[in-house]
Amino acid sequence: MAELHPKNAAQKDRLLTAPHWLCMERARYYTEAHRETEGQHSSLRAARALERVLAKMTVRIEPDELLVGNRSSKLIAPPIAPERGDFTFVFAHLFEELKAFGYRIEPEDERVLFDELIPYWKGKTVRDAKIAAFREHDLASELDLSPREIRRKLRSFGVRPLLRLVAEDEERSTSVLGRAIRGGRLVARLPGLMRAVRAGAGDNLKGRGRCTDTQAHIVLGHKNVLRLGFAGIAAQARARRADAQTDDERAFLESVELSCAAMRAFSERFATLARTEAAQTSDVERRAELAQIAETCSRVPWLPPRTFAEAVQSLWFTQNAAIISYGAGSGITPGRVDQLLYPYFAADLASGVLTRERALRLLEELVIKLNNNVIIWPNIGGVKLNHLGSRSTAERATAALVTSGWLGKSE
Repeated sequence: MAELHPKNAAQKDRLLTAPHWLCMERARYYTEAHRETEGQHSSLRAARALERVLAKMTVRIEPDELLVGNRSSKLIAPPIAPERGDFTFVFAHLFEELKAFGYRIEPEDERVLFDELIPYWKGKTVRDAKIAAFREHDLASELDLSPREIRRKLRSFGVRPLLRLVAEDEERSTSVLGRAIRGGRLVARLPGLMRAVRAGAGDNLKGRGRCTDTQAHIVLGHKNVLRLGFAGIAAQARARRADAQTDDERAFLESVELSCAAMRAFSERFATLARTEAAQTSDVERRAELAQIAETCSRVPWLPPRTFAEAVQSLWFTQNAAIISYGAGSGITPGRVDQLLYPYFAADLASGVLTRERALRLLEELVIKLNNNVIIWPNIGGVKLNHLGSRSTAERATAALVTSGWLGKSE
């Protein structure tokens, strides 16, 4: 089995050993923007919110990175979308369970969550609108308190795994007092957990069960970004807006232009940071890498990529920003990366500006970054749902790339 590049192995180890955090940057800036744009078209509000977070969120360049683009202030922290409703519901009802199962949160972020975010979004979320619509049209599935249905609801909300984990913890303990304390805590939390289960059933759809506010299985239009750049997409929107027939069309197309400009500003922030770090480092090799990162981020994803390295960076910027915008990483996939990137790989290989080893290093890093995807699901009852993958994920992907038809070992 092929081994990871040493610098990618270091990145993978950091990813797999880093603590999991609850970061409120995305939630805070989206809420700020929504406060300021009340009454405006929903498309414009969403674009202004994305513009705000991409302009103000923390940007980092991790050691050894060739590809840049983070989505939160911590290495592992999911973007949180309070406007959707599932997240604020989980925090309101199961916050202590989240912390008990390993999620960390800065004191200031906890204050913002409970003093600003949850109060502002009460009654305004997608979840609130959905529940009201279900009830209006007699589609809501009310909580059935029969023993059979209670068991089914407990399973769907993840309380059953919670109880099992507590039981396993008690079995491992040799302290009778410790078991009694944990058992007492569980009993004390049960009423709250049951209230969470009952409230959570409010958005169940009759005949269908759980109906979450997070869509999945989305493949982005990376091909359009690679072909046109966000500059080209913005130009198309601007041209179409001149002939728009309705206010909805005009607002949507304006929001496209705003989002494209926000992406340009976002990548420029990384270019500026890379230049700063290049000027500060004494490591000659790293200085050259940072200078290349700065040059790349000054072009993509605003302009179409010219090289394989620029194409991979453009794809990652787009993928990462989409997850920030959507506020959840579930099922947002890059699609056929082989088809998207192969033309750049083949051209660079033929011209001699790229080696197979360099291409492999970039793709290894892309796979590692795609695995940084922790999701706070609304039906987990505090259990940490970890989508980072197993320790062998990156190695298996590397082996597949090396033995594939377009990325073999160099001769």
